Amino acid sequence: MWKLTLCCIALAFLSCKEESGPVGFLTEDQDKEVKVMYSSGETYGDEVYLPLLGNVAKANETDPNEILILGKKMDAGSMEYIRPIGAMKYMEDDNERLLIVAIPTNPQLRTIDVDDLVDFSVKYGSIKRIIEQWYASYRGLGKNRIIGWDNKTVALDVLNTEK
Repeated sequence: MWKLTLCCIALAFLSCKEESGPVGFLTEDQDKEVKVMYSSGETYGDEVYLPLLGNVAKANETDPNEILILGKKMDAGSMEYIRPIGAMKYMEDDNERLLIVAIPTNPQLRTIDVDDLVDFSVKYGSIKRIIEQWYASYRGLGKNRIIGWDNKTVALDVLNTEK
């Protein structure tokens, strides 16, 4: 009986068709080229006393939104393709800021492989909490406040309007 069950499971698995590409990968239309401003492990600004959790990039020089790329260390000044997975809103003094969180499209630069914010939260909830804590604290106690998270659609909309 167990052989028949195993055969049915194997047949069901093998007959599945891949509809939208491999699991864990976004479509190419969601890839965005950005410029790495600071490498992972560096510090920036006069008020920052903690090294960066990841590489920080911008879609262009005038874009106020930063992009945190979760992956291996990248060279500052390099152009890299990223795939947004979500966006974190936070208050910095009296200004609302948006941090786009992304992974590199290059598999050799990835340290995690997620598709979206839900996937990230389930697989790497501790990393999400560390990001929140870092951005709430990097300028000192009480200077920043986390508002919440938005999905990758919001991040892509922001990137598409910041051309």
